[in-house]
Amino acid sequence: MNISVNIFQTLIALGAVNGLIWCILLLMNKKTANVYLGLLVFVFALGGIKIILQEKIPHFNYSFPIPLLYQFAIGPLFYLYLKAALVKNYKHSVRSLLHFLPFILFDVLMFFILKRIGNIAQLEKCTFILDIAAFAFFSAYWILSIKTINRSNKDTGIDKGVIKWANQILFASGLIVFSWLIYIVWVIGFKAQIVFGILPYYPIYLIFSFCIYSIAILGYYKPQFGLMNIPSTEKKQLIPPAELELKKMQILNGIKEKELHHYDHISLRNLSQELNIPVNELSYIINSGFKVNFKDFINALRIQDLKDKLSIPDNAKFTILGLAYEVGFNSKASFYRAFKKQEGRTPAAFYKELQKN
Repeated sequence: MNISVNIFQTLIALGAVNGLIWCILLLMNKKTANVYLGLLVFVFALGGIKIILQEKIPHFNYSFPIPLLYQFAIGPLFYLYLKAALVKNYKHSVRSLLHFLPFILFDVLMFFILKRIGNIAQLEKCTFILDIAAFAFFSAYWILSIKTINRSNKDTGIDKGVIKWANQILFASGLIVFSWLIYIVWVIGFKAQIVFGILPYYPIYLIFSFCIYSIAILGYYKPQFGLMNIPSTEKKQLIPPAELELKKMQILNGIKEKELHHYDHISLRNLSQELNIPVNELSYIINSGFKVNFKDFINALRIQDLKDKLSIPDNAKFTILGLAYEVGFNSKASFYRAFKKQEGRTPAAFYKELQKN
């Protein structure tokens, strides 16, 4: 066994150790999103360990051909991580496990198939075909992640700082897609030959490492938007009950005076700046004082304004949707969903009853 290592092997080994540390930190958090991210970093760190073992121990790759990157698991873990972090009240379900079916088929089941292939050339050809398939698989999940972020961007209850953070993670994953494509072109174009003394996967794997571990760090230090979804009974009492009632009135008066809820893209951070109240304090008052999350709080104010406008006879010349846009809703779907959630009926049904009375 050769114990000497080059600079690339050293960096890969250090990256794997770094990944295992971040994996432990993320899994200790126990939130669903961080569990997905912790597992993503873990399987990638295992890939780094395998690279060192297969290069230092003769015949390791062919006597025990475990997957290099567990690459069919990376895409689903990345996508479910972002979805769990951005989608309100996301819960892991058995259905989520279907995303890992290709991982079972190609990363796990192929272990037994490849082990039976005695021809090394056939083995390398088969694994490279799987590399191409995994690239397409990850790219598909990258596109799904873009769609998830775009949907969240339209949600007025999500802070724009969170969207900015998600876009940074998306950029890092985009580098993975780009570098993965370069690797495939390199292997096909140069027939996997060593170029300038460098194996094809060395620089690509280092780019992968930088991106994956950057995502882990960004995820670990992500913006504290979770306050908006934590039940009030689970949060520390930041404000005494008597003062909380006073703060509630101050917030309502400040919002209505400036009509801040009529801004179609108002966020918790924007509102915090307008009212000159710290974000964590404002979030606590809305959650604990009004017993709702930020999105429902803003929508309730908009719906009340809409109902007031509908009760004015002179506004009968306007459509309900036109008035909804006027009070801050930015789409028909979000307006109808919010109205039915609060009132238990459609806007048209409410207006029809209003006219009768």
